[in-house]
Amino acid sequence: MPRPPTYNVLAGYKPHTAAALLGIGPETLRYWRRELDPNPYRSHFSGGVLLAYHVLNLLIRVRDLPVARLKACPLAVLFEACERERARDLSRHWLILNLEQGTLRMAGSALGHDPACWAAHALPLAPAVAAYREALETHGLPTGARAAVPPRSVRSPIAPDPATAPTGVILP
Repeated sequence: MPRPPTYNVLAGYKPHTAAALLGIGPETLRYWRRELDPNPYRSHFSGGVLLAYHVLNLLIRVRDLPVARLKACPLAVLFEACERERARDLSRHWLILNLEQGTLRMAGSALGHDPACWAAHALPLAPAVAAYREALETHGLPTGARAAVPPRSVRSPIAPDPATAPTGVILP
């Protein structure tokens, strides 16, 4: 029996939850982590990292791109963009992936007549963002503005209590 999905505000999603949200088995997630993740040894997945895995899911399972070909591209660009930007903002962007040159870049919604896109796979990120949100809703996890994003760093293991904080101090 599969474990129920869980989310820890300070740590993120555990691997079994991430696999459930992606609709893949734990073995597949382990393989993708080992081959494609710039930080394969993370113990939890933030919302941004999970969104990056949704993009990879579309590339691998819908666009039929082999993992070996994706491995040659700088996927750290994708993971960094998904960690840095909000999902709502990313839904207006495109991922431009050129497998022949081994390049990957993010582009705004106005691709126009960009020659760099002609020999590349241009993937709108809106379907990945929609799949990400739908997976969270399906499993009863918060989405959008209600979703807590794990902090990039924690200053103190114990958050200050607003009631006992000195006046004039801005709490994190």
